[in-house]
Amino acid sequence: MTDENSQANVSVFEKIHAFQGLSRSEARYLLRICRQKTFAKDETIYSIGDPSTEMFILLQGELEVTGEEGTVLAHITSGSSVGEMGVLTGSPRSATVAAVTDVSGVVIEKNQLDALLLSDRELRTRVIENMLALLCERLVEANVHIEHFAGKDL
Repeated sequence: MTDENSQANVSVFEKIHAFQGLSRSEARYLLRICRQKTFAKDETIYSIGDPSTEMFILLQGELEVTGEEGTVLAHITSGSSVGEMGVLTGSPRSATVAAVTDVSGVVIEKNQLDALLLSDRELRTRVIENMLALLCERLVEANVHIEHFAGKDL
């Protein structure tokens, strides 16, 4: 990323759940491994079963996450990320993510993130703790959805 874009995105980047608690210099350091990416409305970003080689941080626009049967699981707005679970585990994509509007954001490649986290133990600990908290939040939300849908069938 260019320095100008990097500076503009540092404050947004610091608010990304996976990267909360990072210093400005750590956030700028992490942004250096990012590359900008845009998608047009209705374009598929990730499909179920795709390899998890990157995570996407949405800076502008809206994404929709759907399950195997086409059920809408979530709407993702600016300042959120998708793909962090696969980046952590290496498991294939568990959902399809598509652009609801034209979107722009940054991509962090798994191999670059792994290398960065291996080089800085404190940064690795903070990022992994943040990602674990995010995944736990999503699990709680999924449980609420399951209970809601199970109640409808009674």
